[in-house]
Amino acid sequence: MRQSRVTSCSVSQFCLEYDDYLGRLRGLSASTRKLHRYVARRFLTLQFPDERINWSQLRFTHVVDFLREEFCTAVGLRSDYVNCAQATTAPNTTGAGLAPPTVVAPLT
Repeated sequence: MRQSRVTSCSVSQFCLEYDDYLGRLRGLSASTRKLHRYVARRFLTLQFPDERINWSQLRFTHVVDFLREEFCTAVGLRSDYVNCAQATTAPNTTGAGLAPPTVVAPLT
């Protein structure tokens, strides 16, 4: 039997499930989970103002634009996440076709 794909859900539902994942499976502290939830909720509500997530409409450039706006506009803040987003959209100079380890590290 073929499983159906979930193509949409509410922002609130996603944030609850994401928090559960971060706590149960990743073992993150309450304060770290709170920050992750805040960023995820902010991103998703900006992309989907009606609170209904449609995953097929989401593009990598939306994430990059959000990270640039959120983290680069803070006074004096230059986040590794933004550096990562910029590096993944720039031409690769390592010759291996993969992002350099310094770019991948913030994602793991």
